[in-house]
Amino acid sequence: MLKIKAIHIENFRGIRKPVVISLENNNGQASSALIYGQNGTGKSSIVDAWEWFNTGKIKYLAKEGVSPSDYPHKASGGIDCYLQAEFTHPTIQTVKSLYNKTKITTPTLSGNFSDFKILSVY
Repeated sequence: MLKIKAIHIENFRGIRKPVVISLENNNGQASSALIYGQNGTGKSSIVDAWEWFNTGKIKYLAKEGVSPSDYPHKASGGIDCYLQAEFTHPTIQTVKSLYNKTKITTPTLSGNFSDFKILSVY
């Protein structure tokens, strides 16, 4: 079973500075995260980043005519646009999807991404 420890997002859509969402408390036990904020603060960008991480695209944005070239935050120039997930799994500890400026539909994957895809239910 895959349990997420933390999610790191940077330069993705409305998120410019690194955001870390921890799903463990100070004792290392599983906990929940609540995401709230005013309009335009990046809440939807978190969900969009997770969908992109799992599928390589964002379905509702594609229907609205948004291109993968629009996924990086505008001020980033497409550099360091990523989602990284940390897991409690013994062989899948960290998996990262990094936006690839030269091939925008194919992110650069690192970690044990193939096993992550097998074990994840999205």
